[in-house]
Amino acid sequence: MMSWLAKISKTKLSWIALVLGAIILLAVNMIGWESLKLYRLDVTENKLFTLTDSTRKVIADVDDPITLKFYYTDALGARAPAYGLYADRVQALLTHYSSLSNGKIIFQKISPEAFSDEEDRAVAAGLTAIPLGNTAEKGYLALVGSNSTDDEEVIAFMTLDRSAFLEYDLTRMVHKLSKPARKTVGLITGLDMQGAMGPDGKPKPPWLIIQQMEEFFNVRTIKSDAKEVLDNIDILLIVAPKKLSDELAFSIDQFALSGKPVIAFADPFSELYPRNPTGLKKNGENFLKLLSGWGADIAADKVVADPQNSRRIQFNSRTQPMIVNYIVWLSYDKKVFDESDPVFSKVKRLVIATPGAFTANKEAGTKFQPLIQTGTDTALLSTELMVPPDPVKLLQQYSSDRKTKTLAARLSGMAQASISIGKQSKPGQKTQGEINVVVVSDADMLFDNFWARASNAGGQRVIVPTANNQDLLLNILENMSGGAALSGLRGRGIENRPFTKVQDLQRKAEGRYRKREQELSDKLKLAQQKLTDIQAKVSKGQVVISDEDKVTILNIRQEVVSTRRGLRDVQRSLNKDIERLDLRVQMINTIGVPLLILFGALGWFGLRRLRRAGAGGAA
Repeated sequence: MMSWLAKISKTKLSWIALVLGAIILLAVNMIGWESLKLYRLDVTENKLFTLTDSTRKVIADVDDPITLKFYYTDALGARAPAYGLYADRVQALLTHYSSLSNGKIIFQKISPEAFSDEEDRAVAAGLTAIPLGNTAEKGYLALVGSNSTDDEEVIAFMTLDRSAFLEYDLTRMVHKLSKPARKTVGLITGLDMQGAMGPDGKPKPPWLIIQQMEEFFNVRTIKSDAKEVLDNIDILLIVAPKKLSDELAFSIDQFALSGKPVIAFADPFSELYPRNPTGLKKNGENFLKLLSGWGADIAADKVVADPQNSRRIQFNSRTQPMIVNYIVWLSYDKKVFDESDPVFSKVKRLVIATPGAFTANKEAGTKFQPLIQTGTDTALLSTELMVPPDPVKLLQQYSSDRKTKTLAARLSGMAQASISIGKQSKPGQKTQGEINVVVVSDADMLFDNFWARASNAGGQRVIVPTANNQDLLLNILENMSGGAALSGLRGRGIENRPFTKVQDLQRKAEGRYRKREQELSDKLKLAQQKLTDIQAKVSKGQVVISDEDKVTILNIRQEVVSTRRGLRDVQRSLNKDIERLDLRVQMINTIGVPLLILFGALGWFGLRRLRRAGAGGAA
């Protein structure tokens, strides 16, 4: 053997080594592809390419075969590279799903060419296509899923707007196809959640939250004046109801005492009807009785103000538009959530409008567990201050009571019946029972504008969440009805990274600014009254203004000028603080980080030289 090798020239040996090396490399790649294809290295910040435990559990629970057909036109990616990259990501994830499912998820990629059978099937499935130039060719980027019982789920066009929610959309499809049976939610509400006829005679569509709920539950509406018993309902959802009839309130109480899940969204002030709010004070007698009997009291005419977590809005005042903090429109992050409760899985941010505050009714004897609780720099304001809405007036009226406020709570334990009908008990009537209730102090947060942005892409309505309001509701529904399949996925992709230091500077300065503004307003009113008195003297025949009045008018004008200058100084100081902070951040990003890297590199090279020098001396 050795003699044979010795006869071969070095050139031939080099070529043989190269060929053997290529074969070994190919073999290693093939073995690695097969053995390591279930593993991924994800270096993205939010781990968008790493499957969550929720997805893995959904895939593991697939019993019957599911077919996922990915319709994609390569020409679309060639003309729009962003779509090409997105299609690669979709295909990679679907391949990963199929690998994890042990053959239960069948992935097929279909390239529908013009006038082909594949294109006919795409059209029949209702998929949306994008025209590619002036030719008859169209671009598809869609997904069709089906199960063994011919149930079908379709994403007509996979818009880039939802790229951050890709895993959720894919896993949701798999979950719905693997578990087609749905539980029924009974909805009692005084709001137009299911849609209504608008004042212009045109129909208003159902709220987006209803559309989201109907993807996982059967939703059955129950009128507030109904007298029926709540049969064939798995979970009860009450959202800002109108006046509940005694019969329905009794049925709700019995439903809760039987241990069935109840979710109640109370609302002292409705942002949807600001001129005629359907609040608790007017229509909520039986509703308030139910809440109190379950262990949660709420002031019917008070809303929570929280300047530290308020949203900035544009307000058209009498003089000019201004940007101001609306201290009753609130944005909260996980710092105020009870993250030990599973309903907050992947919930990072909630937007809440004019909420109330719950307090525990200790006489009910139930357990009151806060789910959302504010800090102490808050106050309760009368709902009368909300009409008409005036953010500046609210800031001027605000004075913290230094108490935390509970905006949502979980109620459990043994409760007593709080609603009765007639003197005699009905057959099977419960007088007490273990309850399973979650209460939230705002219903406006479920309305579209407070948590989502809807757009139209290729004739398809696309919903892009901007807050986790819908995720919280769906998590509660699933958690209380015995499932939480997608709770670990909801909210993934929603990012909110405010400049908290800048916001704090703005709020503090604005607080000073508004107080000075109130002082100016009071002084102007006083000046106007004094000038009115002087004019009254003139109207009575005293034409000559006295020296005292002249001095008064001069002092008033000087005082007004001085106060206005003070207001400008406050605003100028605010801008300077923000500009200094902005400059500091820019300096750190543009100079500080490169210098840190440079010093680190110099230190590393210096350490290496010292080690070499030490090694040379030792030798």
